[in-house]
Amino acid sequence: MQKQDIVLVLDNTVFNIAARISSIDLIQKLQLISGQIVIPECIFTELNTFNLHEEHFKERTQQYIEWIEQKRYSISLCNTRDELIFCQLKTIKNVDIGEADAIAQISKRMEKEGKYFVFCTDDKKCIHALKENYQHINFATSLFLIFLLDIQGLLLSDYETIIKEYIAYKTYPKKQGLKLIKEEYLKASKFYGIFPDKKQLRQKVSVLKSKCRCL
Repeated sequence: MQKQDIVLVLDNTVFNIAARISSIDLIQKLQLISGQIVIPECIFTELNTFNLHEEHFKERTQQYIEWIEQKRYSISLCNTRDELIFCQLKTIKNVDIGEADAIAQISKRMEKEGKYFVFCTDDKKCIHALKENYQHINFATSLFLIFLLDIQGLLLSDYETIIKEYIAYKTYPKKQGLKLIKEEYLKASKFYGIFPDKKQLRQKVSVLKSKCRCL
């Protein structure tokens, strides 16, 4: 799959995590693995609200807001949605208005544009609520995006440092956490048609194992 065919649609959860990772600017880096980064109108509104209440990350989130407004780094604001799907999604439990807007926009655009749309979110409850009825939607987490950058050799900063910062704000189930992380790296590898050997995979996951906070 060519980079120009990939469209990443970002949820506010991705911005929240990106603002906390200081060793790289995850949002800026995403232009290296996608042709376009789309921010749905309702998610942009949420981002502005987040910026009002999170003083510690105000500078970083304000930077993201300006990038969206200025259409920098292949980022664009979008309000083209399927209104019927939007209304339906707003009634589903665990799906907020921003997530509903994202899925309604992807549904409207993906068939017409012939691109590979990916909804990037760290809201597990939302993903679970949507997967059954919206199987045509591709989902990805922030960790998946970090892994994509790593596989492409695009993380100029130290991999372990980035993972340490990421894990500082995430927790995983005690028994299944490392398995989920391993599956995420394999999923990212297969996205590019790469199948890492056991040694390489163990090395990548071991970094998270040493840093992982489990519930």
